[in-house]
Amino acid sequence: MPFTVTHNGTADLSYAQTRHRELWTPTRGVRATILEDTWRDHVAAVALVLPEGAAFSHSTAARLIGLPLPQMSLYPLEVTREGAKIRRHGVRGYQRHLTGEVEMWNGVPATRPLRTWRDLGGRLDIPHLVAIADVLLRREMCTEVDLRDLRGVHHRKRLQQAANLADAGSWSPRESLLRVAMSRRGLPAPELNGLIVEDGDVLGTGDFVWRHWRVIADYDGGHHGHARQRHQDAQTRDDYRFANWDHVPLTSAMDLTQTVHRVERALRRRGWAPG
Repeated sequence: MPFTVTHNGTADLSYAQTRHRELWTPTRGVRATILEDTWRDHVAAVALVLPEGAAFSHSTAARLIGLPLPQMSLYPLEVTREGAKIRRHGVRGYQRHLTGEVEMWNGVPATRPLRTWRDLGGRLDIPHLVAIADVLLRREMCTEVDLRDLRGVHHRKRLQQAANLADAGSWSPRESLLRVAMSRRGLPAPELNGLIVEDGDVLGTGDFVWRHWRVIADYDGGHHGHARQRHQDAQTRDDYRFANWDHVPLTSAMDLTQTVHRVERALRRRGWAPG
């Protein structure tokens, strides 16, 4: 969406032209053509009038970077700067140190991924902090050492718990949340996305694998509803049964409590006992 900055007299348009009915004001000092009114349009508009050194942060930065968040409001946009807090309609401002902590994401300044995760430490619960940490590790946005280096960081205890549970092997936020729920239940830690090989033949890849007890749990996402995928799933799971693996299918319709109980029952059937 084309934007025109009007707050400091640098616009190419006259004042009367900026009042044209085909223009709207996504934020003070900016006029834009009415094509769309999306979250990214608002971010781009606010970016035009950000003072030097300011950057989008917290949940706004997480969305720009593509980090998984729970269901939460898109607004207000969140901005951090080292000087006085930003005061602007639709924006929540923070005053914090930012030197060396800003990168450009989709053309706008945002806090770096690791800094963004730390900033969310006081807002998100541990499972969702783990889901973000898993993405940071998988996308090589930081190392395990980086995650655990929390000297001088607010909400250190919660972030430390999340860092200890993080695993680059997790392929999706849903898998991350399930893994944390199973850990809290006291279940043994699974191998993530483990290759199942019997007599030299690859049978499949299990989302969660407990080799000692020969238990596999798979989260069935939306693509598993397609006929070809259902056929492949049925064949793979029949191969698992023939090779004496206990397979537990998990779906998005199950809540975390149901999911954990199903896995626990399978492990107990195979001889696992708590303690």
